[in-house]
Amino acid sequence: MAVPVTSKTSSVGINSYKNFGLRENEEHNWLSKLVELGDKFFPWTPEHALGKKMVESARLWFVQAELIDSARKPKKLLELFRSQGAASVLGWELIWFALANNALLMKWFVLDAEIGKPYTQDELITKLSNYFPSFGASTIDGGMSALKDTLTKSPLGQVVSPDELIVKSKEFSDESAVVLLGQKGRQVKTFARRPRKIRPLTLLYSLYFIARNTERSAFTVREMLSSDKDSLFVSPIVAFGMETETLRRQCEGLRSRYPDYISTVFTHGNDEIEIFPERHSLDDIIDLCISES
Repeated sequence: MAVPVTSKTSSVGINSYKNFGLRENEEHNWLSKLVELGDKFFPWTPEHALGKKMVESARLWFVQAELIDSARKPKKLLELFRSQGAASVLGWELIWFALANNALLMKWFVLDAEIGKPYTQDELITKLSNYFPSFGASTIDGGMSALKDTLTKSPLGQVVSPDELIVKSKEFSDESAVVLLGQKGRQVKTFARRPRKIRPLTLLYSLYFIARNTERSAFTVREMLSSDKDSLFVSPIVAFGMETETLRRQCEGLRSRYPDYISTVFTHGNDEIEIFPERHSLDDIIDLCISES
């Protein structure tokens, strides 16, 4: 894989999480607090449920996850979690896709870590260092800490035994976790991306997300098969390890159910998907998700 051109901005993007990940579990309720407090989550005060550095980290994660805007105001996606709860599998699928495209750290992980292959923490640090050769050790360590913290303290990661990791990392799952964590004793030893089955509306959201970022309305399955550091987007196939036939089948189902949102041409060697961003926005897709919950 080609090594990306680095910049001060990209370095800051990896090193601005204060070593914290995007947290949401029984002990660390960042997203739950955002649902509860809304725009009162910011700014930090001594009475805040989270520490000052946590709130600073959360701001960046929430923006990249499309939960708040750059002015720290809640976005439509937060309403989905308010409707379905902070553990919503559908909601976390949407978050993962957003992070794979918006967060440089997660984009690196999605592009550079193979589906189904276990990596030790040291191996991931080496890969991260090779991918960004101009980054210093503290930046790399900070990025790795944030990645590990996200995967161990949110629904995006699932702890399994080392033996289970080898088997489960090859199997498609419809659970929240996109990464399996091989744990021995109390320590996480290995990380493996797992292929995911996703909800059809997650796919529709992904297509409209890409359309917004590229100002395009038509795509081919062929161009979604791979992404690299120069790609304008990470496709749902790459972000979730989807099979192409599954994507086609889900697109056809979406076309039948929501013909005003998507059109497909999968005959006579064609593989084009067209959506209609001039009619519908990402918020409209999220409204569909909420209405079907």
